[in-house]
Amino acid sequence: MMIILLIDCNVIPLVYFMDGRCTKMDDILPDRHRVKKGDGVYYMAYAMGRMPYNWGEDAEEFRPERWLNNGTFQPELPFKFVAYHAGPQICIGKDFAYMQINKSQLLFSASSACPPHLRPHL
Repeated sequence: MMIILLIDCNVIPLVYFMDGRCTKMDDILPDRHRVKKGDGVYYMAYAMGRMPYNWGEDAEEFRPERWLNNGTFQPELPFKFVAYHAGPQICIGKDFAYMQINKSQLLFSASSACPPHLRPHL
């Protein structure tokens, strides 16, 4: 369930418009592009979730196994999976959202495995 929700956030991010920052000093971006103090650096989360450069030629296909490493969930780097942004300005609700996803998974699993008279009322 966690992987499906993360794929959804990647392909259709909640904040899909352009976001950006103004550089405080000269810097070099990971792709070796140089920016000068005061330059604007913008990105679009909607486009980044579909970039073959980041996700492979099948970037727009639903492939949950992208998030698995030997059958175990392996989260992507926050600078690649930008649904919650990254760095010092990462979304403060990210951990809460993950906790809610895990809680709902636990309740779903418990209600499926329990006899009907012991299932939690949701």
